[in-house]
Amino acid sequence: MLLSSFLIKKTEKFYFSNAVLVGIAVLAPALFLTLYHFTAKGRLDQEGAYQASGLVAFSILGYVWERARIRFVIPAGWGRRLAACLIGIIGLLAIKEGLKLVLPEHGWSDFIRYGLMGFWTIAVSPWLFVRLKLYNQQQEKAAKSSGISPTM
Repeated sequence: MLLSSFLIKKTEKFYFSNAVLVGIAVLAPALFLTLYHFTAKGRLDQEGAYQASGLVAFSILGYVWERARIRFVIPAGWGRRLAACLIGIIGLLAIKEGLKLVLPEHGWSDFIRYGLMGFWTIAVSPWLFVRLKLYNQQQEKAAKSSGISPTM
């Protein structure tokens, strides 16, 4: 969490278009998995490579969608934050454990499962919180003035 906050602060001044971010979301897992297969030679946990790749790819895609369409604003009230936190955790557990029951035990299943967890966290849950009126949505005018483009 602290690392994420640090990285966000350091990279705020850089603006990447949605097209660039989608490209990164596609290329990053391919690079991670290729590097894993050529360097690990069985020494590292294969599940971890697929989990991290899925999480990175789908989180970036979720960020693109959230930035372009949702633009949620975290409320000041702790009651709404707590409700959102509980909904978010329940959703994460449902995805993580529920998909274990239906997907085969394979690296690609971990890629999909952890990817959907990342997408839930970054995009779907904020969208749900806005729909449930737990969070507000940033106004279109403010989004445009901040450099956020709703299109790729």
